[in-house]
Amino acid sequence: MNLLFFLTIFIFLNVLPSYADSKSAGALEANHLYEEKNYEEALKRYVGLNLEFPDDPKIQYNLANTYYQLKKYEEAGKSFLSSAMKAGDPSLKQNSWFNLGNSLFGQGKLEEAVTAYQKSLDLNPDDVEAKQNLEFVREEIKKRINEEKERKEKEKQKESEKEKNKDKEKDQQEGEKQENQEKQKDQQKQEDQEEQKKGEEKKEGQDQKQESGKEKKEEQKNQGEAQPEKPEEKEGEASEAKQASPEEDKGEKEKAEAAQQSMAQQGEKKEMSEEEAQRWLNSLKEDGSKFLKKQIKGKPGKGSRGGQDW
Repeated sequence: MNLLFFLTIFIFLNVLPSYADSKSAGALEANHLYEEKNYEEALKRYVGLNLEFPDDPKIQYNLANTYYQLKKYEEAGKSFLSSAMKAGDPSLKQNSWFNLGNSLFGQGKLEEAVTAYQKSLDLNPDDVEAKQNLEFVREEIKKRINEEKERKEKEKQKESEKEKNKDKEKDQQEGEKQENQEKQKDQQKQEDQEEQKKGEEKKEGQDQKQESGKEKKEEQKNQGEAQPEKPEEKEGEASEAKQASPEEDKGEKEKAEAAQQSMAQQGEKKEMSEEEAQRWLNSLKEDGSKFLKKQIKGKPGKGSRGGQDW
């Protein structure tokens, strides 16, 4: 069904006695320009006439038609409404309501257009064009309501899909994060195991080294116990012992020699008394025992001197 923009153009020459000449001339000129489809110039003439005769519904009706041809639907609607409210003629009023419906439809005001068509049908129920336009607008309203509903459903579905994608992306990110953490844990665990293994191998090597050292020492010890001590080594030890206190040994020797010389000298001069001889012998024995103790570490037969047999 096609919408019928049925515009009935009324050219009323309602000549009033007081301004018949000026109104008639201006209306004729404006109507002529309109018929020639020179709507811009016709609009200028109708605007001038409307300013001069603001209460004339016929001029307002023709002015509204001109606005409509120029697709100025808002201005057209205002003029059609003014004509419908002021018109006393039923036909002019009915046509004004009908064309007002068309103007409102052009503005997208479908509910208001339905009201205007309904008022037109109230004045003329047999107007086929008004019935068709009314039915068309009602269907258009249903269509737009369904389209709006579908649009909202699509937006809702789109928003839902968007949220699902966000959740999916979030879950994926969480999964990747967890997977990375698990990989890092496994890597760290592997590194710790390798480090522990290296430490154990190092410790094992140290233990083996220590065990080898102990075995070598034990072997050397066993070899040392198995071999007899060499005479040269004993002489070295005796020599070391003998040389431990050279000053003391020298002193003891000097004392012994001095005592022998003293006894020899006394023997030359005179004989000792028995008491003096015993005292001298005891002194000599003490000094000799000290000397023998110091020399006992040496080899037998070397470094020891026997005393005289008194």
